[in-house]
Order: sequence, then C-alpha cells, then structure tokens
Amino acid sequence: MKVLLLTESTASDATTSLVKAFKSRNHEVAVIKPSDLHLFVSSNESGLDRVYREGKGIVNRILAHQFDLIYPRLGANLKYGAAILQHLQHNLGICSPIPAEALLAASDKFRTTQLCSQYGIKTPKTVLYSSGGSVEQLVNKVGGVPVVIKQLSGSQGVGVSILDSMRAVRSTLDSFRKAGVNVLIQEYIDTGGKDYRVFVVGGKVVATYMRVAPKGDFRANISGGGTGIKATITKQEEFMCLLAAQAVGLPVSGVDFVRAKTGEPYLVELNGNPGFFIEKVTGISVSRPIVAFCEGEFEKFQHDRKKTGQARRDTRHLMDELMLETKKVSRILNPVLKDQYLQNILNQYKGQVLDYTDREGKPQSRRLNTLRDLLTVMSQTFQVKNQ
Repeated sequence: MKVLLLTESTASDATTSLVKAFKSRNHEVAVIKPSDLHLFVSSNESGLDRVYREGKGIVNRILAHQFDLIYPRLGANLKYGAAILQHLQHNLGICSPIPAEALLAASDKFRTTQLCSQYGIKTPKTVLYSSGGSVEQLVNKVGGVPVVIKQLSGSQGVGVSILDSMRAVRSTLDSFRKAGVNVLIQEYIDTGGKDYRVFVVGGKVVATYMRVAPKGDFRANISGGGTGIKATITKQEEFMCLLAAQAVGLPVSGVDFVRAKTGEPYLVELNGNPGFFIEKVTGISVSRPIVAFCEGEFEKFQHDRKKTGQARRDTRHLMDELMLETKKVSRILNPVLKDQYLQNILNQYKGQVLDYTDREGKPQSRRLNTLRDLLTVMSQTFQVKNQ
C-alpha cells in the first residue's frame, strides 16, 4: 500500500513507530502535516474536488491515485485536520480506517459520555453546564462536592479541576459562564490517584497499563508527571473498553477508565490520538496490530469498491435496456400492448434496486417491485412521447 500518515507531530515516537511498522510490511509511507494542505471544492457536478500541498513556495496537487490509505494522527488543530481527512476520504475516495466524525466525537468529552451511555456503559454522573440553573442543584445531582469540572475538549489532563467547596464551584462556573465556555460538572470518584489506559485496535485490546498520579494531584496523566505500570484488567473491563470504542466509532483508540474503591469500573474518556508511551511501559508494540488492521480494512475497501463498480455497471446496463424498450413502446399506440411491454421489462428486473439520477441531477434509488415503480423511474429520468 501507499500510505499517507496525516499528522502534525512528524517526529513523535508514535509517528516513528508507525512508519517503521508500515515499512516492515513493505508499504510506502509519506508523512504530511494537515496544516501544509488546503482544500478546493469544485462547482462541477461530477466532482473534481482537490487537495493541494504547499511547501517551500511550491503548490502541488495531491491526486487520489497517489495514496491507497490514510492513517490519521490528529491532535493540534483537530477540526482543520478532520476537514482534510473528510475531504481525502469522501471527496477524493481514498480509504481511511479512522473516520473523521469519530475523532471529532471523541474530542468532545460530553459527546463521548452521551454515546457511551447509549450503549449502557457506566460513566460518572455528569451535567453539561452552560449558564442557567441552580449551581447547588446541579452539584447535588452528581453527588455533591467534591466535583470534577472539565472543559469539553482537551487532553493530557488540561482543563480538568477538582473543586472541594461550593464557593469554589460557583466562582469557577461563573468564570466559564462569562467566557462563554460550556463545561462538565462530574461526579468525583476516589480512585487513589490511579486510572487505566487501554489501547484498542480493531475490536481487540492489545495493551494496557495503569497510570499513577504524582503526589498531591488526582490526575494520572503521564504528561503531567504521572507514572505508568503494566497492568491487567478484568474481562468485564475489557468488554467495557471494546464497547466504548464501538460506541464512539473509533476502531483505534486509547480508552481511559477508573476503578472506584468498590472495584467498580467507570468509563472516563476516549482518545483518538493516543500516545505510544504504552509501548515503553508494556514492551508491547501497538504499531504492528495497527498496520495489520489497516491492511484488513484496505482489503474490505477494495472489495466494496469492486461491488459498487459492478452495481454501477449493472445500473447503466439496465438504464440502456429501459431506454431501448421505451423507444419501442413510444411507437405503439395501443395502451394494452404498451403496458405489456412495460410488464415484460419489470419481470426481467423485478426485485433489483436501481440507483439513478433524475432530471434535476439528484441521486435517487428505487427497488423495482411493481409497474408503478418502473413508471416512477421513467417519469423522473426521461419523458416518453408517442410518435
């Protein structure tokens, strides 16, 4: 495969590890920053949307055939990077096993909590705060102080605070309200300053470690001075992490959860751009299973594209047949004979789904089960005149 590794962190441990793993499987890899790319949307109905790369005063167009697969590692300026990924994947038609929509969902802590709750995954009690409502009532809904206040986006523990008094909660929420920033008020779960990072790839847990917060802090993020220890988790916790990745739609993700002192696990968040520090702690490569997952996804992509191509060829053939038969029908003045012609066409293609474009250029789809279905397609695509 010809792989585009889309990341701003071109020299990170994760990038180095992934490039090495892809090359070990004889894949070509190009590492490109999203910020070096800009997008063009054509007014042409048949597409012609483009992506350009700018560097050293030279602008080059990136063509769809230059890459077979995109693997995104999007952190800084995520929204722009996601727009680049969406354009490459959907407008240019290049395979990407990681959807931009899922990366955006995972970057929003409340959206992640919503999606996980829909799947029945246990999360801390959470309130989304904007500006209204009694602060006391909202805090009581999550179990009272202390509470955790989180900004909706942010990683590595940035934008997360624990507040021990109502006075501190009111003051903090007032500051966020004046700044127009929505935040989460979340139940505080005493974990002894520990949490767990689980690396999920393609529906499997490939590595796990426990993070321990530095003294005096409740956040266990490694970037904030926490330490990492190789750990094992229960089957229940493993299932929870796999289900969370599925809920958010992120087949490759770092899933974080905590254990309450009762031993009960709570899902905290998902990371669509998880660090590779886990490789150093556990001695387990996460790059190799990522590459294997990408290879499998590319095979599925090619298979689906062949099926779609065949379906389009079948549709064109059917439309040609319809046009030919309709020309015959248009010369027949007897309505009974005309209906018989149409019934013969229907009998030949009955049950098939016809994808077509109507006279206004809008895509349509209809299964041919009755004569009415056939007449609807004909009326939406071309007019039949008696001659």
